[in-house]
Amino acid sequence: MYALYLPNKYYKNGQELFPIPYVDLSYKKIHFFYRYNFDLLNTASINLGYDLFKNKQETILITPSIGWMYNQANGPIGGFQLSVKYKKWQLYGINQFLYALNDTKLINWYTWSEINYKVHALFRPGASIFARHFTETNTLYFDLGTVFISELNKFSFSIYLMNPWNEKFYSFIGVSYKI
Repeated sequence: MYALYLPNKYYKNGQELFPIPYVDLSYKKIHFFYRYNFDLLNTASINLGYDLFKNKQETILITPSIGWMYNQANGPIGGFQLSVKYKKWQLYGINQFLYALNDTKLINWYTWSEINYKVHALFRPGASIFARHFTETNTLYFDLGTVFISELNKFSFSIYLMNPWNEKFYSFIGVSYKI
C-alpha cells in the first residue's frame, strides 16, 4: 500500500493554526514516515518501519520503527504500530519513545490509539486517545476525542475532534490518497 497524506489542517479553539505535513510511503514491507509534530511544536520526525508480522488476511499488522526527531527536540525515536481488524471493527495504535539529546525535559513516550467501526465505506466513526508521558517531570497528559473516516475510491478523509468538551479542544482534518 502506498499512501500520500496531503497537508492536514490543524485547528485550536476554532482557529486554523498551520497545516501538518505528513507523508507515509510504503513498498511491500518497508515504510517511510515523515510528519510535522503538532504535539511538540517546531519539531519534525522521520521514521523507517518494517512489517514484522502480517497475517494472510491482513487483519493483524505489527510494524516496529526507528527514526529521528529534529528541531526543538533532537534525538532518536523507537516504537511500533499495531493494527487489528475484526469484521467491521478496527483498532489502531502507534507507540513511540523519544530520547531528546538536547533537552532532557523533552524525553517522553507517547501513544496514539483509535478504535472505529465501519458502518459503510463512506462512514467509519470511532474514538481516539493521545497520551504523552514526560519522564523528567513524571507528567502524563491525555487527550480524548472522536474520529470520523470516509473512504471513496483511492481517497480517505478523516476528521479528528480532540477534547471537544473543554478549553484544550483541537482538531485536524486529513486527506490521503493510495497510489
